[in-house]
Amino acid sequence: MNTRIILSIIGPDKPGIVSDISEIVKNHLGNIEKSRMIRLGDFFTIMVLITINREDIANLNNELINYSDYKISIHELADTFKDINKDIYTIHLNGIDTDGLVYNITYELSKLDINIEELRTNIGNAPMSGLALFSLTARVTHPKLDYALLKEKMGTLASKLDVNIIVEN
Repeated sequence: MNTRIILSIIGPDKPGIVSDISEIVKNHLGNIEKSRMIRLGDFFTIMVLITINREDIANLNNELINYSDYKISIHELADTFKDINKDIYTIHLNGIDTDGLVYNITYELSKLDINIEELRTNIGNAPMSGLALFSLTARVTHPKLDYALLKEKMGTLASKLDVNIIVEN
């Protein structure tokens, strides 16, 4: 019987890791449905949603463990898991990098009972001054999201933090 699992892998970056991991998944008749992969410093992180026969999970795990010294984690999703397309809103934050920006925006979202589907952050240098500029992009959902309220709360937060926040629907 097929089930869905989340596979996460982290380890030293090296050429070919994505090809190697995807081949191992394919060899165990797994199908990669969604993935997020990124190099962070000297490490590479992989997170994938896989459909696989429940009986093949242990063999997949054993082969991945034998692959290398990467940290491997497999989590089976409940049969009731549904990946329903909902209204997704995008929030963009840009400003001078200061402590607590991720906390402040995620705390405000949690108070509104808004689910974060994806969150990306980055720090770069301003072209002229060289100041550290922080950017955050969040994709969020809520079954009954009040778009006007979200924009209002993000506007208040932007003023408080002295950053620019744009909400797109």
